[in-house]
Amino acid sequence: MKQPRGFHDLTGQTFGRWQVIAFAGRRDDGQPYWRCRCDCGTEKTIWQNNLTRSNPPHSRSCGCLRREQMRVKMQLAHQIIGDAVKAVQSG
Repeated sequence: MKQPRGFHDLTGQTFGRWQVIAFAGRRDDGQPYWRCRCDCGTEKTIWQNNLTRSNPPHSRSCGCLRREQMRVKMQLAHQIIGDAVKAVQSG
């Protein structure tokens, strides 16, 4: 497929946890979509601006990053609560 002038092939590039694996087409307004694979293995089609925008990046992963961050926060919260309970019980 011939691409218009100014087209930048993102295939092989990494954005957050996404690796671009193929061009997936264009929206009606001409904005490109890319087929991407997350580090966890999930594949999705993502609008180019959601990959390349840097402040803030819109899409850094399929959702696995958020789940991991929440798991760490919950573990820390449980640890803090557990330490507080132990402190109250011991003295």
